Amino acid sequence: MRRLSDYRDLLPEGTLKAWPAVAAALPEGGALMGGTGLAIWLRHRRSEDLDIFFPARFDVDSVLSGLSAAGEFLVTDASERLIRGVFNDVNVDIVADEGAHRLGPTLEMDGLHVASLQDIAAGKFKAITGRKQLRDFIDVMLIETAGGISIEQAVMLHVRRYGIDLGYPEAGGVLRHLVDFGPVRSDAAMEEVFGADIRDRVVDYFTARHLEVAVAFRQMLAED
Repeated sequence: MRRLSDYRDLLPEGTLKAWPAVAAALPEGGALMGGTGLAIWLRHRRSEDLDIFFPARFDVDSVLSGLSAAGEFLVTDASERLIRGVFNDVNVDIVADEGAHRLGPTLEMDGLHVASLQDIAAGKFKAITGRKQLRDFIDVMLIETAGGISIEQAVMLHVRRYGIDLGYPEAGGVLRHLVDFGPVRSDAAMEEVFGADIRDRVVDYFTARHLEVAVAFRQMLAED
C-alpha cells in the first residue's frame, strides 16, 4: 500500500499537509491528475500543485465552503466547472471534466484518489496540444520511457477519454502538435531536475518519434 509519507522526497511539505485536508473537504468522485498525480506513479520529478478532476459538475458553493473551513483558501477563479485558488500556499485546481471517460481504477492514498496512469497520460497529451509547456512534453516522454505507455497509446487513450472521433484530419493535428515547439519556452525548474539541455533533448526525442507515430496512425486509419 502506498502512503503519502513515502513521497517526502518528491512532494514539498506544504503539499503533504494540504493533501489530506483538501481531500476531506471535497465530495466523492474526484481524482488527482497533472504533474503531481504522475509523480505518484513515476517518481520522476518534484511537483506541488493539486489538480483534482471530477467527471461531472459539483456544488461550487459547498466546495468553496469546505475548503475555506479546512484551511486558508484564497480563491483566484470560480465558475460552474472550475475552482482555482491557493490552499495554505499550495495551488489547487478543482475541475469538472464533463464528458471525460475514466479509463482505469484510481489509487486511494491518504483520502485522495490518484487517477490511473492511463487517465493521466490522456490528460497530459491533451495538455501538450493546448498550453505548450515544456514540463508536459517531459511528462509525456517519461510516460513512454518510464511508464511503458507509448506515444501512440497515449494518443489513443486521449481519444478514448475525451470521446474524439479520430480521422485523418484529427490524426494530422496530433502529429503537428508533437513537433510544435515554437511556443515551448525553457523552464528553469525542469532544467534544475533534468539538466540545462532538457529542452533540446525533448525536441530531439519527439522529432525522432514523429515519423514512427505518423506511420503507425497511417496504417491504423488505412485498416479502418
